[in-house]
Amino acid sequence: MLKLFGILLMVGSAGCAAEAFGYILLADFATQPGAELLSIPASLREIGTCPWLSVMGAREPVPSVEAYNTGIKIARN
Repeated sequence: MLKLFGILLMVGSAGCAAEAFGYILLADFATQPGAELLSIPASLREIGTCPWLSVMGAREPVPSVEAYNTGIKIARN
């Protein structure tokens, strides 16, 4: 699942960059055929990444073995 999100992130970023350069370089970029297709990978990236970060970012940090052995306490909110 993580690999899929990574691929979507790369493809979506390339789509965002291509769309941005298209609007910079061409005055009538929005009227070009296929211009609206460049925003689809970015939408998929955002739809997939936001729930992933919401779930995985809310987990408690796991203390490392070195921190445990040296007696370092992990700050918790």
